[in-house]
Amino acid sequence: MSGLSVALICFVVIVMPIWITAHYAGKKHQLSSLAEEDVKALEELLVSLDRLEQRLTNLEKLVDPAVTSSSREQFERGAA
Repeated sequence: MSGLSVALICFVVIVMPIWITAHYAGKKHQLSSLAEEDVKALEELLVSLDRLEQRLTNLEKLVDPAVTSSSREQFERGAA
């Protein structure tokens, strides 16, 4: 075998797998962390969720005054 063939085989068998593994491990790490704007968007969604829950509670009180928090909790436990 020529020197070029040996070098090519060594590159494909040894260097290339390490290179590919390191490359995709770095990509995975980069994608696993949330961007600052993503965190901000999630916080805004949580605030919206809290407001919607409060609205739902108020609406239930207006529509059916017999609905109490204890009956709602009992319903949620049964649904979960």
